[in-house]
Amino acid sequence: MFLHPYRNCDSFTMSDYLVGVAGPNSIGISSLKSLFDQTNISDEVIDGLIYLQCENFPHIYPIPSQITGKILDGSTRAQSAYFLKKNIFQMYEKLIGACLENGSHWTLFVSCTDFALSLVHDTFQCPSLGILKAQAYLSWGNHITSVVRKAQQRLYYLRRLRSAHIPRSLMLNFYNCAISSVLTYGFLVWFPSCTKADQQALQRVVKEAGRIIGTSLPEISNIFPTRCLRRVHSILRDQHHLARHLFHLLPSGRRYRSIQARTSRLANSLYPQAVRLLNSLPPSHGQ
Repeated sequence: MFLHPYRNCDSFTMSDYLVGVAGPNSIGISSLKSLFDQTNISDEVIDGLIYLQCENFPHIYPIPSQITGKILDGSTRAQSAYFLKKNIFQMYEKLIGACLENGSHWTLFVSCTDFALSLVHDTFQCPSLGILKAQAYLSWGNHITSVVRKAQQRLYYLRRLRSAHIPRSLMLNFYNCAISSVLTYGFLVWFPSCTKADQQALQRVVKEAGRIIGTSLPEISNIFPTRCLRRVHSILRDQHHLARHLFHLLPSGRRYRSIQARTSRLANSLYPQAVRLLNSLPPSHGQ
């Protein structure tokens, strides 16, 4: 058995008999029983499994699930005091922890120490992904603000093209290459989770660009369904795509089985949205 034996059980009742410990985590019978209920796995079991997985990787630090939840909920005390007190930034390269969301499912977070350091300052940077300022706690407000600012700066060059009497077709090409590409980078990842105010800020840039060019441009909210369906159809054509198992046809063969989601974040993410879009299409287009 992977747990170390523990015999001092005087403080435990028979219903919560202590079976063993995994590092600092005490595992009782009630905790082991939770393994058979995927919707109610105890935090002791989650923390114990993560601790055991990290034993062979000394550069990875396991964060207790309760601390992880407080950090992601925005607790300033948990962010600064815990990380700085533990001196994590100098001793470890990566962090791993689990967080119970809405009491329904566990979400595993794996990150480098740069992300943990940025939690103290409320933002983190992912330049390798092209997402320059994604806000902590899985919110995209800072990222969208950065995208809008960058796109507004490039509107200056569009105005210069108009003053130079450049043909409208060339101005439209410049918009697609230099402005629209910035607004829609990583579009399928963050757009479903952005707020109405963020969508309006993006749309204002598109509207201003259309006014400069002298033509109507596609609304930012109409771009997502088109690109989402394009991505989904490419997934369905690829028999070896890792996400293909998420799309199951119902026995009728006309609609896809909806992906169950207990949180709005998951319901608004790419694949549940894609299933809803597929089901809204006529049968001939949804296949």
